[in-house]
Amino acid sequence: MCGTYIKQFAICSDIMRQTDIGDLMTVEQLDRYARGCLFSDRFSADDILSINSIELHNGKLERLDTRIYDRKRHPDLPLMLLDIYPDAELVEQKNPREPIYRIDDRLLISQYSGEIRRIRYEDRIDAWLKLCVSSMEKYKGHHIDFKSLELDDPRGKCESVLFTKHWYNNHAYDLAKLIFKDQETEMGALKGIIVGPLDGIEDLWYGGDKRKVRSFANPYLDYKIMELNDGYVLGFEYVYGDQARILLTKFLERLHALRKNDKKDISLKLIMYGRVAGICTGMNRNDIIIPNGVIDQNDLHRIKKGMMYPMFNILDDDSFKSDLGRQVFSGGPLLNVRSVVRENRTDVMKALSLDAICVEMETRGALEIVNHMNHLYGPGMHIDFGFAGYVSDVPLVGDTLADELVDDSSRKKILEKILVVLKR
Repeated sequence: MCGTYIKQFAICSDIMRQTDIGDLMTVEQLDRYARGCLFSDRFSADDILSINSIELHNGKLERLDTRIYDRKRHPDLPLMLLDIYPDAELVEQKNPREPIYRIDDRLLISQYSGEIRRIRYEDRIDAWLKLCVSSMEKYKGHHIDFKSLELDDPRGKCESVLFTKHWYNNHAYDLAKLIFKDQETEMGALKGIIVGPLDGIEDLWYGGDKRKVRSFANPYLDYKIMELNDGYVLGFEYVYGDQARILLTKFLERLHALRKNDKKDISLKLIMYGRVAGICTGMNRNDIIIPNGVIDQNDLHRIKKGMMYPMFNILDDDSFKSDLGRQVFSGGPLLNVRSVVRENRTDVMKALSLDAICVEMETRGALEIVNHMNHLYGPGMHIDFGFAGYVSDVPLVGDTLADELVDDSSRKKILEKILVVLKR
């Protein structure tokens, strides 16, 4: 088994050195990872042979399954819905993310989170087509066209690339505006924000009392509002890359305006948690990571030991780290990468030499905006930041995201302990 892995790894590494793709997955692992992101287990190799094109529609926030769309941006969409979209089949995904639709031999992905999310889709699909579909025997040399598309300004006043970026911001702005419109009272008594998977929070925080938690479905991002002592906690579901920075910018600016009008200072905790890749010797899946800074993959060639973007992590204390039921690693930075398939052994080993303890993709943007807001509006605005990760893969030893993390015990334990921190 080990010999097979080494052989596949060598083949994959040789191809990947000629591209921007990383070298921590074998071809077989990359195939399972990419297919897990795009399809369900029931989508067979023969099903893939019936697909001739994949279209990534960036900036687009259309839920065709519920027929939600923006009339200002797409005045022709009602006609399109009548002519094309009623025949669209919502593709079942192993790990549901943005909606993916199938129309005959085409896959359409509605990607509205941001530029980093776009890069991840492009990297993942490009790597899968180049290294897997084109070479693996089960795909029989099948060719699939891939296009990454911009939004067109129906008024013709803005370049498509800029128009797409504009709508990444607009989607976040619309959600922030909606929250403050519909939950203004709760936002006036906000004590904390939590960003991460919120499954089971009613049981973990309130013993199953669902009256304490209100859930709101939104095509851009689902959110919850939880009662906490004499205030509230706002919970956002999992965010991707620069989506965190964009959304939190819009939200915190509105919160500052609301509190300034009320002549109230802002003091709250913003806590993120989610999956990370463990890179230290002895790490296992579901171990818990509490970093104290960020190193960016793009900066590895120019930084020295001790240089990192600071994270004053309020979860890095003994009371939080005790009784978690797993190994806990802390005291070092995380390595921020833009996409899984750009992770490579050389960069990870360099990060290890700089005392990094994990690889992660979502936190940097949120941390930057928190530090910026504290600088811009302090001392009247003070936001404490916290982050904890649970290990979903250990890529340096061949344990990759090709095999999803099934056991969510560490996620639940972290979520339980976050409540204690928010109550302080």
